Amino acid sequence: MPLQDLELALSQMGEAVQTGDLRKVIDRVQQFHVCRLGKPGSPFILEYGRRLVVPLYAFTLMRALAKNLDAGPWAQQLPNHQRIISSTPYKMGNPWLAEQVVIHVTNLFLESDVERMGPLTRDQLFPL
Repeated sequence: MPLQDLELALSQMGEAVQTGDLRKVIDRVQQFHVCRLGKPGSPFILEYGRRLVVPLYAFTLMRALAKNLDAGPWAQQLPNHQRIISSTPYKMGNPWLAEQVVIHVTNLFLESDVERMGPLTRDQLFPL
């Protein structure tokens, strides 16, 4: 099944959210997005996408830990990740729609991320 790895990653993301393990949640979100990068079947997209996604989620984890966040904010993102799976060309047959869903979900995440994390203070960056 072409989406089995994405569905498994989403399921594991949900399990990690339920346990409250922030590190595991962010790791599972990263896993989901790396799986998604592999869907077009392009080694270029997978490799260069991974080069962006892995540091992005390392930074996300650092910011979340500095802000003392729990896994709660990522629980709100589970339905959006399901939307990404549901709109894939494998399911909907429409690449344009899949692209629009990913853009919309990304924008929702960015809005909530800015609201949730805000800027890091000097004390958060360099604790004594």
